[in-house]
Amino acid sequence: MNTKIKNIINGFYYSNEILLNIKNKIKNKKKPSLAILNIGKNISSHIYIKNKINACKKIKFTYQIYNLSQNISQFKLTNLIFKLNKKKYINGIITQLPLPKTLNINHILININIKKDVDGLNPINLGKIMINEKTFKTCIAAVITYIFKKKNINNNLYATIIGTSITVGTPIILELLKKNISITTCNEFTNNIIFKIKNSNILISAVGKINKYNYDIIKNKILIIDIGINKINNKTIGDLDFFKLKNKTKYITPIPGGVGPITVAMLLKNTFKAYNL
Repeated sequence: MNTKIKNIINGFYYSNEILLNIKNKIKNKKKPSLAILNIGKNISSHIYIKNKINACKKIKFTYQIYNLSQNISQFKLTNLIFKLNKKKYINGIITQLPLPKTLNINHILININIKKDVDGLNPINLGKIMINEKTFKTCIAAVITYIFKKKNINNNLYATIIGTSITVGTPIILELLKKNISITTCNEFTNNIIFKIKNSNILISAVGKINKYNYDIIKNKILIIDIGINKINNKTIGDLDFFKLKNKTKYITPIPGGVGPITVAMLLKNTFKAYNL
């Protein structure tokens, strides 16, 4: 995939730009520190964690990985979070998602200290976003803002967002509403999605399911941000058909190499922010 084509958003390039900027701002010998809680043996989670570790190494962040049993109890996991909350040298805490179904995700996330919640997913921090209080943006919302800034995307636009999860879709919706962009939201129960996106200037898909639309109906010069991750025959692809869409878009994010690397960079940007609190 040629990510040098002008309309392709090269996530690796922008990730490096963000990370270098952080690295140049670290003046103390004490480095920012990130704690990553990994529950179970989800293969995708291990890949994501490896990417985060590589980014930490690149800019000399310290990190601690806690590999925990798939069968860990809610009580034990919460107790570990409480201990990490109290450790002054740890600036950021994340739980790698998805969690096993035996664990209550909201209960886990709300127990992460809001000043160490560098994923921005503690319900308290999400609530602050809704009322425009300063706090950590979710990493994916920060990615959207960054892309809009870099590509000079204005507010007088119409967006369709496919996927409304509390960890991805909802933070994006809140971010676009703050930018006064008109929005249509769709989920797995929405009928005739293609007609919802027919007049869209922006299409964001965050489902994790391949969508086989009639792409001819989509506007030319549309901005497409594909966040979905799908594995087909050992290949990683997005929700949308990149090769069918790339020639009619104003900008498009590839999978892999689009949103993912920038999201990791935003995680470390939040960790650096926590380090400076």
